[in-house]
Amino acid sequence: MANQIIGKFIAVSQIENIASKDPSKQPMQKRSLFLDCTRFDAISGERGFENTPVLEFGGKGLEKLNELVNNGLKKDDIVIVSFDIQGTKYEKDGKTKVYTYVRPYDIQLKPKNEQQAPPASAPSQGQEDNDLPF
Repeated sequence: MANQIIGKFIAVSQIENIASKDPSKQPMQKRSLFLDCTRFDAISGERGFENTPVLEFGGKGLEKLNELVNNGLKKDDIVIVSFDIQGTKYEKDGKTKVYTYVRPYDIQLKPKNEQQAPPASAPSQGQEDNDLPF
């Protein structure tokens, strides 16, 4: 199963060109996607800790992001982003360190009929539907 994150679209950066170390190669392109993935308490509806990740798209994932943007992706649209987590070990000063990267490779607009999640209903005060002794 793929790693996925669902959130509201906030903004997207301009496409950046990153020069290759090899001057004969084309520059790499990347673009940042800003999401609001903050969760809300299902009973009280209170906003939880802010969660606004920035995901950098490149390669085929960038093509999919550009397609969504060109087709009218707008603020507060809900998107589903699939990603891989990758790590790279390196040695520095006799210590092993690890860089961890989140690499998004797919993005989809959540279907319009699923854009708004149904409100969570709180159980009524007198309702008891469990077998707990207290």
